[in-house]
Amino acid sequence: MNDSKRLLEQAQDSAPGTPFGLDEIRDRRDRREQRRRLGGAVVGLGLTAAVVAGVVFAMSAGTGERGRGPMGGDGLPGTPRVVTLEPGEYSYQRIRNSHPCGSCGTGTSHVLVESWWALEDSGRVEVLEEQNYAMFDGGNFGPGEFPDEGDVSEFPTEPAELRAFLLDRSAADGASPRPGGSPAPGVPVEEGQLWRAIHDFLGSVQYLNTTPELRAAMLQVLAQAPIVSVEAGSTDPLGRTATVLRFRAYDVNVEVFVDPGTGDFLAMNERFGDRIENEVVVEAAGVTSTDDTVPEGDQQTVPSVT
Repeated sequence: MNDSKRLLEQAQDSAPGTPFGLDEIRDRRDRREQRRRLGGAVVGLGLTAAVVAGVVFAMSAGTGERGRGPMGGDGLPGTPRVVTLEPGEYSYQRIRNSHPCGSCGTGTSHVLVESWWALEDSGRVEVLEEQNYAMFDGGNFGPGEFPDEGDVSEFPTEPAELRAFLLDRSAADGASPRPGGSPAPGVPVEEGQLWRAIHDFLGSVQYLNTTPELRAAMLQVLAQAPIVSVEAGSTDPLGRTATVLRFRAYDVNVEVFVDPGTGDFLAMNERFGDRIENEVVVEAAGVTSTDDTVPEGDQQTVPSVT
């Protein structure tokens, strides 16, 4: 009996390790080959039920079949009234962006921008306030001349398609590669890539060419991420009714505020400890028929507080 027990213990100690990890399985581009390896490993190694369950969760998250993760995963509550931009109309935003500036005499850097953008990539930008902020000059811009960091007209607005699109862009060989690394302990690299990709378009004065429909789709994708906690019935920094998305990524605590009626972006706070790293507030947004008016009624996607 003792010899049998000793032989079993030796066999367990010499058993090979699992030849794959969750992050590898979640890589969308290699999913088919990884599934083959997974099946062989399960048969050959006799993986425990806990490991198998973790792999199934990771694979379902990578294919867009979203279940409820450890914190979130169901997306935004309700069915937002998404406002679309038509030819001849303007996507309007009034954005305030601020962050600490250690080398500045005032200690802060901020900008307040008002913009109108049309589908032909024309429009107008007004820089209403600027302090220690590297910002382009405002003005009127003809077709194809609007100042932005890149064309977003090909971005899909169906959440599942947008998620796959953003991950493809974030890959090493994609249009906008993102560095690897888990956003938090035990969190797949893929979730960090999605957050970094979406972050660029939330209240960014470099991407004033986003539409309410695209922003709503990005926020829906973010709300479906398992690391995100979704809380309805909250308020944003200006006191407006909001759904708040909370999570921690790369040692920063993030709060993203979403308008519950339209799914548009209201505000964002990023904190490192007690220090605010970045604060963005959209004071108003929506669609207008001219480049010198502000949205009213159903054309508002972010209500103005003034």
